[in-house]
Amino acid sequence: MDLKTICKEAQKYGDAVVVLVNSNNTLLEMKNDEITSIKDNETQMLFVRISKGKKFGYSSTPNLKNWKETIANAVKIMKVSKPLKQEIPLASKSKLLKMRYISNNILNLKDEDFLKYAQDIKKSVKSVNSKFKIVESTLSKIISKSELLNSNGASSLQDLTEFNMTLAVGFKDIIEEEMHTDKEIFDVTSYGNTLSNLVLKDMKIGKVPSKKLPVIIDYLALSDIFSSILTPSFNGYNVLNKRSFLWDKLGKEVFSQNLNIIDDGLKGLERQPTDMEGTPSKRTILVEKGKIRNFLYDLYSAKLVGKKSTSNCGSLAAIPSISPNNFKILPGKKSTEELVNSIEEGVYIRNVMGTHTANPITGDLSLSIPSGFYIKDGKLSYAIRKSMINMNLFEALKDIELSKEVRQENEISSPNIKFNNIQLIS
Repeated sequence: MDLKTICKEAQKYGDAVVVLVNSNNTLLEMKNDEITSIKDNETQMLFVRISKGKKFGYSSTPNLKNWKETIANAVKIMKVSKPLKQEIPLASKSKLLKMRYISNNILNLKDEDFLKYAQDIKKSVKSVNSKFKIVESTLSKIISKSELLNSNGASSLQDLTEFNMTLAVGFKDIIEEEMHTDKEIFDVTSYGNTLSNLVLKDMKIGKVPSKKLPVIIDYLALSDIFSSILTPSFNGYNVLNKRSFLWDKLGKEVFSQNLNIIDDGLKGLERQPTDMEGTPSKRTILVEKGKIRNFLYDLYSAKLVGKKSTSNCGSLAAIPSISPNNFKILPGKKSTEELVNSIEEGVYIRNVMGTHTANPITGDLSLSIPSGFYIKDGKLSYAIRKSMINMNLFEALKDIELSKEVRQENEISSPNIKFNNIQLIS
């Protein structure tokens, strides 16, 4: 069944948005140095949203044969739903917007290639220390096709491939973790080697003094922190309802002049031709030299405040539904090594735990450090464990330096960041 037929039927009941996603995945899993499974999985999902006036209904199905029932369910939900504050907008008609990011190398990956990659990772770990083991690891390829159409004629098509890896290397009670996602095949063995050398460093354990020190936070930890606190602060609906620290700070200098943030739907790991409503993707400046310039909106929240959508609808299941595309913290000029060398005494943090307890409105957070290192005289001296940081993110972002290296594994793209005067708790 084609999307035009589904959309034509759905629009009999109101304004319709329909999205069809087909995905083919291959997944290899390892535990305790052994390959436990390798399997292929093919999935299909149809998403339907129908709105009329101030009411909407949503339904989805993994079986395209049930498309009529899915439409009927959306209509039923719409009829009994509570009216929203205003009528629900629909993206305007557009020519078919396409994005295609296909790697033939990923397309042509066979099971034997996955098995070889797994063995290569294992060898890279054992080459550092034969007693180290792969606690857990996954390798996967994703081939997906997404189609969108609404009753105004807005339409998009995206084809993409991805190669993913997660890896945890351990020795006794020491575990270091890593992950990577790319549009092309990458060197998986480098991650095994890097993590194994981190485990070696972890064997030299010391304590960190309980006092305020400069702290460098690595991308993996930052992506967790920013997803929990920073990105919700730029949600336009949160701002409208004063559920954001930034609700009254548009145009004001709030952060360090070193901080520049954009949301980019056109470039980055999570790029796409349109958002889930069919609004063409765009680039939005959020912070410029510390000043708040814009917030993120879907069609509904934008209409509430008399603005245009920034193409940030992340789901059809809720209204509003606002999420970042590629939330990019722009890099600085110094290398991470130079930032470390600039610190007489401080801490380097790879991972944190407890971001779910952070307060996204005030910015207060208290996090444990499962993986980090004490910095002494500009060098990583020894591993620290059972330590914590206590900070307010919004205050901390007023005094920062950013590395020139940038990394992205999800919707967050960020350099490593040096914060000053962060409370460490031993």
